[in-house]
Amino acid sequence: MITNAIRWWKSVWRQRENRILLLREYMTVGEQKLFLADLALRGGVWTTSHVPGDPYSSAVAEGRRQLALEVIKIANESPATLWNWLERNEKDA
Repeated sequence: MITNAIRWWKSVWRQRENRILLLREYMTVGEQKLFLADLALRGGVWTTSHVPGDPYSSAVAEGRRQLALEVIKIANESPATLWNWLERNEKDA
């Protein structure tokens, strides 16, 4: 699976310099905990993507969830770490 992902990535970003720059930008995103936590919340990372009786909405929700998870992973973060960050930084006022 990783081999396929790398092959796909190289086919989309053919210039080595752009691949390196893109990875650096993802690492910068990894430093932005608030942004990543918001992305996880909007993407439904910690909720079910199943919408009873509506397979289309379920598919859309799962697609959002998968994209959020992929960005978080590439940014070298984890959903668990972001959840802990949220709990520490978003306490009731």
